[in-house]
Amino acid sequence: MATRADDDTVNLTDFHKSPGVYVDQSQTRPVILTKHKRPFAAVVSAQWLEHAEAALAALHGLLTQRQLYLH
Repeated sequence: MATRADDDTVNLTDFHKSPGVYVDQSQTRPVILTKHKRPFAAVVSAQWLEHAEAALAALHGLLTQRQLYLH
């Protein structure tokens, strides 16, 4: 798994103190929230989420087509 830059991660305690800072940061890149030093959740922009959902839908379509072709 790829490592993330330290400025892309924040522990939940710090997130609760200043959520707006990290929501703003998420407009340019995903912010990973950690709990007990482990990835726990992510904050992403609406645009990033839309692109991710579209990519997953396209990938699902390709896999479905391939499965139909193989059967």
